[in-house]
Amino acid sequence: MPKKKPIDGLQRLIDFVDFLRKERIHFSISSKSDVSITVDFGLLGVRFEVDFYPDHMIFAHFTGNEDVSSDDKLLDALLSKFGELKTKRPPSNS
Repeated sequence: MPKKKPIDGLQRLIDFVDFLRKERIHFSISSKSDVSITVDFGLLGVRFEVDFYPDHMIFAHFTGNEDVSSDDKLLDALLSKFGELKTKRPPSNS
């Protein structure tokens, strides 16, 4: 049985970014951990986070409601519900 060629995570990331560029898909690159690089992009109705590690890749996709809001009270409620906040958010300028 032939030995599998190891996956080159950096080359896989470069190839993926080249693909997104060729398809004219806007993306951003960030680092959310010490061992991976994340590529974020969206298509109509779905948002993706693709994490590239040295030897593998994983992704998450989000198809739920991602509405935009300007309601300060809703923002405060969501921050309180989902965050472990040590300080209170400053009030808005409005």
